[in-house]
Amino acid sequence: MALSEVSDVSRWSETGWSLVAVPVTALGRCIGVLGAYFRHRDPHGFRERHVALDIVAGLIGKAVSDRDHGQPRVADSGAREARSFQRAAFEYANMIGDSAAMREVYEKVSQVARTSATTLLRGESGTGKELVARAIHLNSPRAAQPFIKVNCAALPESLFESELFGHERGAFTGAHARKKGRFELAAGGTLFLDEIGELPLSTQAKLLRALQFREFERLGGTETLRSDARIVAATNADIESSIAKGTFREDLYYRINVFTITLPPLRERLTDIPALVEFFVRKFSAEHQRKVGLISKAALTRLLGQPLPGNVRELENIIERAVVVCRGAQIEESDLPLAVRAPVNAGARLPLHVSVERLERQLIEEALQATDGSVVAAAQALQTTVRVVRYKIRKLGIDRAQIRS
Repeated sequence: MALSEVSDVSRWSETGWSLVAVPVTALGRCIGVLGAYFRHRDPHGFRERHVALDIVAGLIGKAVSDRDHGQPRVADSGAREARSFQRAAFEYANMIGDSAAMREVYEKVSQVARTSATTLLRGESGTGKELVARAIHLNSPRAAQPFIKVNCAALPESLFESELFGHERGAFTGAHARKKGRFELAAGGTLFLDEIGELPLSTQAKLLRALQFREFERLGGTETLRSDARIVAATNADIESSIAKGTFREDLYYRINVFTITLPPLRERLTDIPALVEFFVRKFSAEHQRKVGLISKAALTRLLGQPLPGNVRELENIIERAVVVCRGAQIEESDLPLAVRAPVNAGARLPLHVSVERLERQLIEEALQATDGSVVAAAQALQTTVRVVRYKIRKLGIDRAQIRS
């Protein structure tokens, strides 16, 4: 839509207006273009405007994709009812959270998805590296093509070449027919190399050649094949230390480390836990046909006080068990595993910012409870400003409605 279609064209004759437009994709294809006019003299603001439009375009695309399937009911987890706009834009890939750390992840996904750049995902086990890899694929022009996953740590060295590059009939005992490898199957799409840091040195050289030249031969074959698969690799290993020890090839590291996204551990994004709990409660209630839609404040507080070394995967397992054993419509603290209900080891110190956030949450919630949810009265009680209290409520995901009830 042009400016002249919105209002009298003479009103838009002044200089200084710029147009930023991004494609809107759904179900693997472009369905339209989202454009917005900005009046901004600072050219460095283009990146922020582009990222904002990208997020809105993603939200529109998700709405179109889900139109025929309906939206799931939003369960009240006792944390917050409203979903953030950024979280909703990426929830189709189960990437949930609106903390500063996750917003940075979303921005990087948006930056790299529309390119074919090789991407390295780094982070602890359970932080959601495969979800990010799928989000990159689903937001790329390759979305309609295959997403092929290879767990490098689970692939026996003797089968590595056959699994990745395929084999011809008779290549070895038991090879009764030609088999396509993962590289060939991922042609036009995305090849996800999970746990790449666990590859033995002997297989790293074979992988390097395929990544460098995008050429390979099936085991037992002579025909040179090519694959334009986009490579996304992931690791929870300290590759730099492995390079220093001589257990990981430096040239392979440079080949996969074109664009890096580091996923934060859950202990660095505690404000995302309520939203994650809400999502998992809905997911497992539907999966196990249970009528569980809530989690008590005591149970949620207990979860917020746990270190959760297994990150999102551990939290997911905890909530699934709680949904299964829950006797009512609300998960209580007694429904959580005993290990979660047990006091946290006093010797396990939390990072300073985590301890500060927990103390702030406790003080603000107590002040709101004492003032029947009044932000103004709570600010007075805490001897701070209303603006600061409102900001902290949003940042910490405090649900005023539940406190008043």
